[in-house]
Amino acid sequence: MKGSAAASAADAGVSQTGVEIVRRVLLLELLLLTLVGCATMPSQQEIANLDYGQPISIDYKKAIKTFFAETLYDPYSAHYRFGTPTKIWIKDPPLAGGGITAGYAVATKINAKNRLGGYTGYQNYLFIFKNDSIIRALDPDDLSMMRGGIFGDLLEAVPPESPE
Repeated sequence: MKGSAAASAADAGVSQTGVEIVRRVLLLELLLLTLVGCATMPSQQEIANLDYGQPISIDYKKAIKTFFAETLYDPYSAHYRFGTPTKIWIKDPPLAGGGITAGYAVATKINAKNRLGGYTGYQNYLFIFKNDSIIRALDPDDLSMMRGGIFGDLLEAVPPESPE
């Protein structure tokens, strides 16, 4: 930084390094918003030709619990709430290749214990199945970038009572 900007940062008690980091983060956010805005919707023809696979015929709740058995700190204490399978497609942003994933989505809310033994509160996940296999799992970070639309509707449809 040069001149008065460096002086004002020093006067404010902010290091030049801190100001530079904030500046870079803001620039990166602007760049990402610009690139995400460039995403295009698939054509009607592309949507019509998607392969969703067969509707889910396995115990999808068990498959999701098995998925978390390997990742949760204490999987046996987890509480689950499941939505119903819904036919869905997702188009990745251009930076992620712009591919389309199609299958049957199951919105899931999970309340699990952390390393300190406390429950974290229900977290939203979305699992996409194709031919009875999980082909994609979207975690809370993924879903926070895809607010609203079908994702919000699927998550809101998960029953609030009777956790499993």
